[in-house]
Amino acid sequence: FREMGYISQLVQLLSSSTSANVQGASLEQGLRSLNGHLGEDSGFPISQQKASILLCALETVMLLVAHMPEARSAEATVKPQDQQSSSQANTGALLQQGMLEALLPLCLKEGGVASPAVSTQSLSALGDLVAGNKEGQQKLGACIIAPKPGGPSVPALQAALRVALHSSEPSKRSAAEHVVQAFCQGNPEGQAVLASTLMPMPRGSTG
Repeated sequence: FREMGYISQLVQLLSSSTSANVQGASLEQGLRSLNGHLGEDSGFPISQQKASILLCALETVMLLVAHMPEARSAEATVKPQDQQSSSQANTGALLQQGMLEALLPLCLKEGGVASPAVSTQSLSALGDLVAGNKEGQQKLGACIIAPKPGGPSVPALQAALRVALHSSEPSKRSAAEHVVQAFCQGNPEGQAVLASTLMPMPRGSTG
């Protein structure tokens, strides 16, 4: 898959899924915002067919970066160390091609897409992509997004934490929690940064 150059096509598929909806969704989103209905589960509307395609693409991403458990029998055709090496190479290629940036609009940026299944799967894929990967963790830690259209920008990790704490969808909360845990995995510097965002500011620190 990687050797055939399909990773760039996979990233392009996921990237175009939201950009293609921006113009068509602008009027609907504007009306919903004016009427006070733009909540945490709002986002770009997508068709059921597009949602199915995105779910298949996201499943492919998760398979590419998955770590194979210990071989269950002596007949296993792929050695765990070979699978580990392959998943690391896939992760590096996906990050280089912009997969992390392609996932954020599906799940966190400006409300993501208006499909709970797709947004939840996108969060799961995002967590798998950065789990234990220094490059991915650094990229995620540096991303700044607006969780709602026209709203203030915040670190993407903070947006994921908000979803983990406040989403009305249990599966989405779990997937967002996975993102936070994956960012912290083997990442003491990232853990310190995350902890600093959770600490209340001392009284009198704001003029």
